Amino acid sequence: MYLVSDASLMLIDEPLNGLDPTSIQLFERVFDYLRHQGKSLLVSSHQMDSVGRICDVVYFLRDQQIHPLVNAGQDMMAEYTGMFLQQPAMQQEATNAHAN
Repeated sequence: MYLVSDASLMLIDEPLNGLDPTSIQLFERVFDYLRHQGKSLLVSSHQMDSVGRICDVVYFLRDQQIHPLVNAGQDMMAEYTGMFLQQPAMQQEATNAHAN
């Protein structure tokens, strides 16, 4: 519908979920084409590899705060892991001390 409407701003929620790798690549090409047409896309996605390929800026939502990250080609899954899955050093030390 967005392609037909010629909207300048597109809000897209999880467009890649459940797609096979070929379809994901096709969607990434469409997103790239739209970006080069001057369109703005706000894409909600958990597909970190695709996010890293198609987004200029990635916004992570953590603890009710928005954390922007300019995409300079870094590994978005590593960025996600660092923000959400790794415990801060002090918390890790407390966990280790409690375990001993």
